[in-house]
Amino acid sequence: LQQYQTQCQDDNNHHDDDVDVEMCSGMGKDVASEIAEEYAEKYCGFSSMVSISQKKKYKKECLSIGKDDCKGGINDAILKYCGKYVDNSYVLKGLKGQCRSRVKDYIDYSL
Repeated sequence: LQQYQTQCQDDNNHHDDDVDVEMCSGMGKDVASEIAEEYAEKYCGFSSMVSISQKKKYKKECLSIGKDDCKGGINDAILKYCGKYVDNSYVLKGLKGQCRSRVKDYIDYSL
């Protein structure tokens, strides 16, 4: 995997300036929602009615959706940043294998 990542960087250094605007915007909106909810709990009498079981269910569903989207989007993202698709199924499987843990880490960090 590292060999392909290095090759990708060497082949297309001009893609280093590309920013995934959609991802950054989504992250910003998620953080804004968290800040607003915390503020509302303190100053507006708002109480999040999400039970622990609802939160676990949400995390589980979010993980499943995020993992599937990650796996489905890997090769398109490689094309965006490297200018070509990964044609080695072993390498692609390894990259897709990172999706579950990375999505889980993001969900655990943000929720």
